[in-house]
Amino acid sequence: MSVVSVKEIHTGRSGGDDLSKDGAKSEDTRKFRVITDNVYDGAGTVLQACDNLAVVHPAFSWLYVNRRRAVHEGKSKLVWVVALKYSSSEGRERVENPLAQPADINWDTEYTQENAYLDINDAAILNSAGDYYEDGVPMDAGRWVAKIQVNVPYVPVWIDAYRDAINSDTFWFDGRVFAARTAKMSGISIGTWSYLNGIWYRPLGMTIKFKATWEFSVLDQGLRRIVSIGGEDKREKCIDEDGSKVTKPVLLDGSGGQLTDPTFLTAVFNTHYVYPEMPFSALPLY
Repeated sequence: MSVVSVKEIHTGRSGGDDLSKDGAKSEDTRKFRVITDNVYDGAGTVLQACDNLAVVHPAFSWLYVNRRRAVHEGKSKLVWVVALKYSSSEGRERVENPLAQPADINWDTEYTQENAYLDINDAAILNSAGDYYEDGVPMDAGRWVAKIQVNVPYVPVWIDAYRDAINSDTFWFDGRVFAARTAKMSGISIGTWSYLNGIWYRPLGMTIKFKATWEFSVLDQGLRRIVSIGGEDKREKCIDEDGSKVTKPVLLDGSGGQLTDPTFLTAVFNTHYVYPEMPFSALPLY
């Protein structure tokens, strides 16, 4: 049971384009007469002799096969007519092997409310007396968010290790280079199984958020300070200007001591690392 002849025919050929709010789209339809050698051959056998889904149009490189249909011609059980519809509606490159399909990448911005402790010059935000603002300075913080979808043959073994991870390396992504600790994996999803051109695959989705750094810089402050008594370090309550014990946090010097004259130049920020660090250059990002 096999196909003995495949010939392109002019009857039923068509094409066109249109413009909508989603952009421009072009399409073209080619027709073929396919002859088999067995009356029990089905559409599956017939379509195997034709171009696969995602094959490029022979004349228009921006069109790809996105639909195939095979029907009997008249009363004949050996003759079929196959329609191949080509379209540019996907808006990006398509390949026959879904596992070789380039990643689909979309960018967006995300805004959150955060407290600002540093100004645009990386100086501490303090009041005119050199004290920090107790409730911080609320501000809108915007950051880039990239959503990536790529096809994989199975659930990757690395997904647990990369959950909430930040990049430990400098890596290239979508035409840009990102320094270490500037990208964070904020979501991973695995879609259902799909089948294309004889290949099973699953869509893998990744959401990555970017900002200047994912290190945590926290203003060094507290109610207690470290003092050395008899060569031994001990913790004692900080004191205010009149020698009374403080009831609200005051600025510290980065070593546990109390700043005696805090200013925007002497305020100290402690850096903390709270996310696992993994190499993002090892991810299937393109």
